[in-house]
Amino acid sequence: MKKILLILVLTIFAGIGSYAQGYWTQKADFGGTERCSGIGMATTTKGYVFCGYKGGVDHFKDTWEYDPIANTWTQKADFPGVKRRWLMGFVLNAKCYVGMGAFMQPDGNYIYYTDFYEYNPASDTWAQKASFPGSPRAASFCFNSNNMGYVGGGSGVNGALDDLWKYNPNTDTWTQRNNITCGARWACAYFSIGANAAGRTVYVGLGTNGTTYFKDLWEYNIGSDSWSQKANLPGVARWYAGYFSIGNYGYMGSGNDGYSYLQDFYQYDRSTDSWTQIPNLTGVGRCEAFSFFINDRGFIGSGLTDQFAYTPDFWEYTPSWYGIDNTMQPNMLINIYPNPATDYISIETKETGVTAFIYSMHGQLLIQKTLGQTNQIDVSKLATGVYALKLVTAKNESVKRFIKE
Repeated sequence: MKKILLILVLTIFAGIGSYAQGYWTQKADFGGTERCSGIGMATTTKGYVFCGYKGGVDHFKDTWEYDPIANTWTQKADFPGVKRRWLMGFVLNAKCYVGMGAFMQPDGNYIYYTDFYEYNPASDTWAQKASFPGSPRAASFCFNSNNMGYVGGGSGVNGALDDLWKYNPNTDTWTQRNNITCGARWACAYFSIGANAAGRTVYVGLGTNGTTYFKDLWEYNIGSDSWSQKANLPGVARWYAGYFSIGNYGYMGSGNDGYSYLQDFYQYDRSTDSWTQIPNLTGVGRCEAFSFFINDRGFIGSGLTDQFAYTPDFWEYTPSWYGIDNTMQPNMLINIYPNPATDYISIETKETGVTAFIYSMHGQLLIQKTLGQTNQIDVSKLATGVYALKLVTAKNESVKRFIKE
């Protein structure tokens, strides 16, 4: 039996090579009206989209939740502020923080905002928080690390901005940091890599200052509050690109270069400071799409596809290096979080009577557990590395990878 399991696991790992470029899979269309300029973010189990804009319709203030297990969208409590576009947001302690942004008036001028709110997915409720103390702005970049949120750059009444601010959810306070070295800009792409408990490495790039489009990439060192330049994106300079991170890699792509709505996408490897082109985003080229990641999958959807054209489609990216889900039965859907993990992994599935097996990359069985109500597995004693989780029921089997840090 052990020999059969070993062969099975090694065969699955070997099959990964046939997906050397990763792949895109179309998922359920966005649940709300197609749009651009909304903000996307995710907890460890669900994705969220807030607000946005559609020409000829209006701005929006709705909230939508995406369930990757059920592949469904559910409308939630509306954003409590004024309807708007180009917001900023991040997730801290399983809560979404959303604010700022802009509203375009009938004369084409914008009203910019500083109000800021906390959304609790567990209770589907909103609470107003301390307003952003910097100048009102939209299209800023934002990220989280060490359970703190950061907001930088953006565009306001006087054009591009270059300041950076840190938000502490425990004290509901903002603190200004050093200005961004890459210069004032808005409509950037950004991602952060690593386990939150140990601090995430942050990358910001692309965007515009109003006269020039950029293709550069900058790494932010939170400890020293300093920036260093990294390898440029291989594609053309652009703004309003899509972005997400998966494991130890960051991804940027799509967007607009001033002329065209783009589909090309790239993977960034921080260990070598290098980019690799991955398959183009399927569907149509777009900019101002919403994007987020949930564990080992990246997601991007909706967006502007022409001057007054919008799309509702929604896509999932599966990277080649992260293995193949649902190898045995496509209808057995599972979600692992957190991933990467340090102490434990939680397993979300609609299956019953599930037994979990954890294997090393060499096919050695390390942990076996029958799942119950908690569906948690202690992995604290595993060495740092990549492992295979195999879930087995009476009718189905599925394999998924996770990283132990």
